[in-house]
Amino acid sequence: MWAEVMRTEGQFHEMAFPRVLALAERAWHRADWETMTSPSRETARDKEWEVFADVLGYAELPRLERKGIMYIVEPPGAK
Repeated sequence: MWAEVMRTEGQFHEMAFPRVLALAERAWHRADWETMTSPSRETARDKEWEVFADVLGYAELPRLERKGIMYIVEPPGAK
């Protein structure tokens, strides 16, 4: 995203959200699983991902919609 051209405020919002929310989550939150070395590390990481995805989908994205901030959630996969 940082190397892409965004000519309008609308394009910026569509490209920046919800990516910036995920960036903020990783920047300001240190998860317990990050310091684990046991096989349960992956299980803890996966559980935290589920919690993050739920909060994003059920709380944060509706909040952006209420504020009139447009965003694009790309479908999973690689090109």
